[in-house]
Amino acid sequence: MFFLWVLLVSLGLGDSYKILIYNPRFSHSHVSYAGKIADVLVQAGHDVVVFAPLLSPNVKTNGTKLARVVSCPAGPGVPELFAGDEHISSCWLESGFDNPLEQYLYALRFIADAQAKQCKFTLQQDSILNELKAENFDLGISEIFDTCGLGIFEAIGIRAHIVTSATVMYEGISQNLGLDMHPNYIPSSISTQSDKMSYFDRLKNFISAWSFYAFYSRVASQEQILFRQKYGDDFINLDDKLAQASFAFVNVDPLLDFPSMVSQKVVYINGIGVHKPKPLDKFWADVMTKRKDVVLISFGMYVQGYTMPEEMKRALLEAFKKFPDVTFIWKYEKKEHEIAKGLENVLTFEMVPQSDLLAHDNLRAFVTHAGMNSITEASHRGVPVITIPLLGDQMRNAKMVERMGTAIRLDKSDLKSSDKIEAAFRAILTNPRYSSTETNLTVFTATPEKQNE
Repeated sequence: MFFLWVLLVSLGLGDSYKILIYNPRFSHSHVSYAGKIADVLVQAGHDVVVFAPLLSPNVKTNGTKLARVVSCPAGPGVPELFAGDEHISSCWLESGFDNPLEQYLYALRFIADAQAKQCKFTLQQDSILNELKAENFDLGISEIFDTCGLGIFEAIGIRAHIVTSATVMYEGISQNLGLDMHPNYIPSSISTQSDKMSYFDRLKNFISAWSFYAFYSRVASQEQILFRQKYGDDFINLDDKLAQASFAFVNVDPLLDFPSMVSQKVVYINGIGVHKPKPLDKFWADVMTKRKDVVLISFGMYVQGYTMPEEMKRALLEAFKKFPDVTFIWKYEKKEHEIAKGLENVLTFEMVPQSDLLAHDNLRAFVTHAGMNSITEASHRGVPVITIPLLGDQMRNAKMVERMGTAIRLDKSDLKSSDKIEAAFRAILTNPRYSSTETNLTVFTATPEKQNE
C-alpha cells in the first residue's frame, strides 16, 4: 500500500511509470472503457501497455488509440462461443435477461466459462508472459470482471495494482474490498429494482445479488485452479489479490447512483470517456437541422438494432409516423434491410457520432439501452432519455436515471406496442420536466477533465 501511495504521488510530480492494463476483448463497452484509461495515462506521459486477449470476434477494437498493445490469440473454441447473433437476439425476448436467474443460467455462466477457457490458453503462452515480465511494470490495472489479470500481475511480479469496473461495483468484488452487500435497500449490480422496494422486490434483489456473486465465484474458482496448476499450490489466493488492490476505479457518477457503501479505496471516474463535442461535418449538420426536433435511437454496440424482432421494428416505425415534424436517427446496422424505406423523417445509419449528436441543440431525446456509457454521455450533454434496458447492469441504470426524473423507462415488451412508444415520445418531447431536470443535472455531473485528473 505504501509503495502505491509513493507511486501515485510521484505520478503527479512529472515522473513516467510503466503501467500494464489487462483488457480482454469480450465486450465493446468494457474494452473501450479500459482503453480510455490507457489513453489518459499515456497523455500524462506514462508508458502504458494494454494486454488484450482476443475473446470475442464481435469486438473489433483494442479500446486505446495511444497505448502499446500486446495481443494474445483466442484460445481454441473461444471465438465460437461469441460467434453468431443467437445469444444477442435473445436479449429482446420478454423472458430474457431481465430475470436475474436467467441472466446467471444463460449469460453469466457462459461468460465465466469463456473467460476461464481463455485464461487457460493465455497461461500457456510463455513467450508473451515472459515479454510482459521483462517490461518490469510499476503498476497493473485490471477490470474486475475477470480475475485472470490479477493472477497475471502476481505471476510477472507487478508490486502494485488497481482494479476497475466499467459499471458499478459488482457483488463478490465489493466484499473483497470490505464493502458488504445490503440487498434489502441497495439495488444489486444487475437488479431490476430501485432503492424503494417491497418485500418481494427485496427477495428479487437478493437473487440478483446472489447471481452476480455466483458468477464472480465461478470465474475466480476456475482461474484459481489454473494458476496453481502452473505456478504451484502456494500461488496467492485471487480473492486475497483482489483485496490487496489499493484503489477501485468505478465508472458511475455518485450523484446519479443510488446511495451505497463506499470506502477510501473507491474512486469514481465516471465521465472519463466523454470527450468535448466536435463540430459536425456538413452531412451531419444538414441532418440535424432539416427539422427543429431530432431523436436519436441506439442500442449500443453489443445488442444491435437489426437483431430486434420484426414485431418490435414495425411498432417503432408506426410510432415514428406519428411525428412527421421530428427527425428520427436510428443506428441500424444492416443498410440492405431498407427498414425505413418510404419514411422521410426516419434515417438509418450503421454508425453514428453519438456523443457529438447528443451535444447538438436540436437533439430533443435519446432512446437508449441504458448502457453506462450512453447514460453518462446523455447526462453530460443534458439530453432526456427513453430507456429500454435489455440485459446486465442496464436494468439498474434505467431505474437510476428514472429515479432522478431524467428518463422515461419502457420495458422491452412495450416495444410491441406502437401506442406505448408514441406515448413515451410525446411525453419526453412535450413535458418540460424532462428537459429542465436533465439540463440542471449537467451542472452537477463531474466534468471529464476532473475525472482524468
